[in-house]
Amino acid sequence: MEHTFIELCQTEIQLVSQVVASLQEEQTVLIKGEIYRLEAVVSEKARVLAVLDEQRARRVQWMADHHIDTLNMVHAWLADKREACEIWVALDALIKQAHGLNELNGRFIRERLKTTHDALAVLKPLSDSMIGYRSDGSVPAMSHGGRHWGCV
Repeated sequence: MEHTFIELCQTEIQLVSQVVASLQEEQTVLIKGEIYRLEAVVSEKARVLAVLDEQRARRVQWMADHHIDTLNMVHAWLADKREACEIWVALDALIKQAHGLNELNGRFIRERLKTTHDALAVLKPLSDSMIGYRSDGSVPAMSHGGRHWGCV
């Protein structure tokens, strides 16, 4: 019984480790501004998260089948199972690391978005009087009027 729990958690640890690596790569892409790489990184992260969700469901079902369905019951069951307890603690720590990286990446994106919006708020009013920027960052076409500059 304990062996199956350990195997389920070890598989989950491998998958969460892949998610952590994807989140670290995502962070690097965001910091370097290599947005062209972002789609591939996010797609890989989504793929691993889908597999992780299936694996987590298997572990949760195994635990439910063995009437281990609250955190207190988990702790009580693990009390005399050193190896299983170590694996559980490692899985919990890795999940917390992934959550922390995800939160950090989200904050980084929000800060970049705020900076962009703040810059546009300053630049957009100028578009009424001179060349400015639209909300998407594009420059509106200039009207040249009927006269061609440089022609007599």
